[in-house]
Amino acid sequence: MKTANDGQPTGSRDGLMDHHCAADEGRALWRGNSLPMSATASPILLHTIENTLALGRELGTAARAGDVIALCGGLGSGKTHLSKGITAGAGSPSEVTSPTFTLVHEYRGGRVPVFHFDFYRMSSADEVLGLGWDEYLEAGGLCIVEWADLFPALLPEGTAWWRLSLEGKTGIHTALRLDVAPERPVL
Repeated sequence: MKTANDGQPTGSRDGLMDHHCAADEGRALWRGNSLPMSATASPILLHTIENTLALGRELGTAARAGDVIALCGGLGSGKTHLSKGITAGAGSPSEVTSPTFTLVHEYRGGRVPVFHFDFYRMSSADEVLGLGWDEYLEAGGLCIVEWADLFPALLPEGTAWWRLSLEGKTGIHTALRLDVAPERPVL
């Protein structure tokens, strides 16, 4: 296993990519829209919260107005930490918290406004639409949606789907860019 100058592992092991800095790895992360897509479609290992935040900053730096990032994964898989990094990469100085109980947080003051949703407590598509979902999609910001796989039909074509998971035995998180929405929610 190679290591970067900062001692963080890089390269691959058992088909998994360790996250250091995708640009340093020379991996092609972009395909089609402005959001990252792993050329290898291998999960990215996120050994620390800082690794998760760094991946998020890469996504947020590349994001443009109108992009939608869908985050799927069970409780504790790193969705909110990735959202914090994405929001920071989009230039927002705001303190990011989970919108589990408020359902949506707005972060302004960055390069693009960020609209951070959590669909976990939503019981129907009508409830999501009642939040003004369509208006947010047309507002010229970046939409980040945790638990997006609960209502995949509401997300527009071109959404960047990411599945996050936590390996229970090792405590290592992984992130995988998906080509399409998951067939069923990851609970």
